[in-house]
Amino acid sequence: MITLKKYPIYKISDLKGKRVSVGAPGSGTEYKTSLVLPLLGVKYEDMKVYRLSFAETAEALKNGTIEVGIWSVAPPASSVMDLVTTHEVRFIPFSEDEIKKVTSTYPFYGRIVLKANTYKGQIEDVPSISVWNSIVCHKDTPEDLVYQVTKALFTNKEALVGVHRMAEYTTPEVSAKESPIPVHPGALRYYKEIGIIK
Repeated sequence: MITLKKYPIYKISDLKGKRVSVGAPGSGTEYKTSLVLPLLGVKYEDMKVYRLSFAETAEALKNGTIEVGIWSVAPPASSVMDLVTTHEVRFIPFSEDEIKKVTSTYPFYGRIVLKANTYKGQIEDVPSISVWNSIVCHKDTPEDLVYQVTKALFTNKEALVGVHRMAEYTTPEVSAKESPIPVHPGALRYYKEIGIIK
C-alpha cells in the first residue's frame, strides 16, 4: 500500500474515508484486497474505491485522483519505480498483529518484508503480507514428469533469479513446507532426495 508523503496516512485504518485504488477488476490484487481489508476493519464502503491497473494507480497517485494505491506484485514493480522517480511516497506497513490476523485466517498468505532501499526513498523495511507463486498440476500428472520439472526448477534457480530477483525466495524448503495445497508425489520425491523432508 502506497500513499504520497503529503497525505496523513500511516496505517491501514487510515484508509477509511480515503480515495483508494484496490486493483483492476478481476485482478489478483483486487481479490486479495477484498479479503484482507475487511478482515482488518476497513470495508469497501468505508473508502471511495477505484479499480485501477498498476500503471493507472501510479498515474492516479501522481495527479491526485487517489490518495492510496494497493499493489500485489513482486518488487521491484515498474509502475512503482516510475512513481517514486517523480514523487515522494510512503509505504504503509502491516503491523505484526495485522499480519498474524491475516495469516491465521488465510493460511495461503505469509509474512514478508519489503527490504529498505527496494525503491528510491524507501529508507525503512516495510512489513507486509505475501502469497507464494505456485506451479499447479493435475493430481494424476505422471510422478516422473513432476519430479523432473521440480528438479529442473531448483537446479536452474539462477536463471529464474536472472529474470526476476524475487525468485531468490523460491526455495525447496519453502515449496515443500508452505504449499497451500497438497504437494504432488513427484515433487515430494525430489524434496526427499535432497533431504528437505523425510
